[in-house]
Amino acid sequence: MALLELRDVHSYYDRIQALKGVSLEVAEGEVVTLIGANGAGKTTTLRTISGLIRPREGSIYLAGERISELPAHAIVAKGVVHVPEGRGIFGRLTVEENLRIGAFTRRDKAGIQTDLDAVFATFPRLRERRRQAGGTLSGGEQQMLAMGRGLMARPRILLLDEPSMGLAPILVEEIFAIIRRLNREQGVTILLVEQNARAALEVAHRGYVLETGHVRLAGPAAELLVDPEVTKAYLGGEGQG
Repeated sequence: MALLELRDVHSYYDRIQALKGVSLEVAEGEVVTLIGANGAGKTTTLRTISGLIRPREGSIYLAGERISELPAHAIVAKGVVHVPEGRGIFGRLTVEENLRIGAFTRRDKAGIQTDLDAVFATFPRLRERRRQAGGTLSGGEQQMLAMGRGLMARPRILLLDEPSMGLAPILVEEIFAIIRRLNREQGVTILLVEQNARAALEVAHRGYVLETGHVRLAGPAAELLVDPEVTKAYLGGEGQG
C-alpha cells in the first residue's frame, strides 16, 4: 500500500481546471518529484493534497485512509506537512519561535524539545541564529527555516514546493544535500516540486512529468534523467518553475 495516493484528481481555480485526472503515489521512505513547465499543475497538486484546494473529482488517500474531504488542519494533524513556495515564514518572529509554530498541533513538550534539538543539528546555522528574527535571514537560511518548521510537525510525508527558488547555485546544492540526508538518514518521505528538474531527479527515487494538468510521463528518476523527451524539454539547463 502506498503511503500517499492520488486517484484521478481534478482540481479547479474557480472555472479554470488546473488538474485533469492526476493519479500518482508515494511509498513510505521515497523521494518522489514532480517536474514540468510553468502552469503544468505541480503546485496545485501539492495544494490539493494539503487541503488548500478541494478536488472536485477523484480521491486522495494517506495510508489507505481517504483524506481528500478533510479540512487542511486535519490533514496536517494526520502528518501531511506542506512547505510552500515562497517559504512563508513569520518575519517578525525569531527562528526558534518559527520552528515551535511547526509543532502547534502537538502537546508532547519533551518530544517537541527533542525535535527542536534535532532540527538544530540538521541546520546548524539555525541554531546560531535561533534568537534572530526570521525576516533578517538570507534566502537560503529562510528555506532551511521553512523546512525545519515542517519537520517540527513530525511529518509522515513532507511536501516541498520549489525549495531552490531564488537561491544561489552553492545554496541550491546545500538544500538538495539536506533533502538527501533527511530521506536517507532520517527516513523522511518527500514529495518534491522543483524548478531545477535535473537536481530533483538526481535526488529522487521516482518522478512524474506533469503537462497541462495531467501526468505525461512517470517512472524511476534514473530513467527519466536519460529519457530523450525529458532531456529535450526539461534538462536543458534552465529551471522550469
